[in-house]
Amino acid sequence: MSRASKAEHPRWSLTTIIAFLLAGPIVWGLHFLFVYGGHTLMCVLGWSSEPQIIRASVIVAGGAALALLVFIARAARRWRRYVVESDGDAALSAEFQMYATLLLILLSSAGVAWSSLAAFFIAPCQTLR
Repeated sequence: MSRASKAEHPRWSLTTIIAFLLAGPIVWGLHFLFVYGGHTLMCVLGWSSEPQIIRASVIVAGGAALALLVFIARAARRWRRYVVESDGDAALSAEFQMYATLLLILLSSAGVAWSSLAAFFIAPCQTLR
């Protein structure tokens, strides 16, 4: 294999591939942390009299997380073209990784949407006592 063909098809490290595969669940986890941690912090700071601010922050966080997940999904579809090499094993591996990434992003999008729906149906800073 010549240097030119190696330069055309760079090998990705295992860490990079795993980070790309887990990008969707990482975004979902960060969204979850921001929404529930931020909501709790806002309630502790006494912003319960301003429920619109709390709802807006949840909606903005959900929109940002969904936009980031769409960006990652589009990158996953383009990523396959850069990873696929001429042999069949690498092509099958890249195809599997792309579909696994897209399924994880779909699951993460459902999780982001589900936790963002709480802003519409549950009153902010409500206690269960």
